[in-house]
Amino acid sequence: MIVDVGGSSPAIRRRSAVLWIVGVAVLWLLFAAERLLAYRVAGFGPAVLVLHALGWVTATVVTVFCVVTSWRRSRRSLAAAAAALGLLSAGAITVVDWSSLHARSFYRENRQDFATLVEQARQGRHNTDAAGGSQLSDELAHLSSNGLVGATGTPEKSVLFVPANAARGDIHRNGAGKVHGCAIGFLNPEVGMPSSVATYEVCSGRTALGDGWYWAD
Repeated sequence: MIVDVGGSSPAIRRRSAVLWIVGVAVLWLLFAAERLLAYRVAGFGPAVLVLHALGWVTATVVTVFCVVTSWRRSRRSLAAAAAALGLLSAGAITVVDWSSLHARSFYRENRQDFATLVEQARQGRHNTDAAGGSQLSDELAHLSSNGLVGATGTPEKSVLFVPANAARGDIHRNGAGKVHGCAIGFLNPEVGMPSSVATYEVCSGRTALGDGWYWAD
């Protein structure tokens, strides 16, 4: 009986090694999913940074534990595989623009509502001097983090900005009608205007979403 157990131990060790690698891979995949879904849960405020930090710490600690434990048990190939998997996963997660992926997904899901907002702007319903912008209707309020939309110019020539993070400050306007304050959100500078948005001081990074809308972060 003792001989049988001893003879099966290499197979058990190999199975354990495979499970470790699979576990590390699944953990990094879950972290990638968290990076995408966290914006839906926590928006773009401090809470999402906490979620990202927890993800990084958990994935890193488990990977390092697997590498160190395997190395101490002379499972050098397993340690190398776990280290390589962790480094590649961390690199891939770092280079992906998760906020833009979220913005593209959110825009696709709410494309018709964004189109309705543009139509309302052309009717002059959102050009106001009220602080922070114009209040959206209940049907469109979910597009904005604070239920407001900023609109500058005239109904025929206006720029729309829908904030995605009120924590970074509401937009405001000066006498020249420019949008000021680097707030994250959805920008539409093409409501009867040229495509250039260089003079509008929303966040500089922009991703085209379609239909004249951009993601600014």
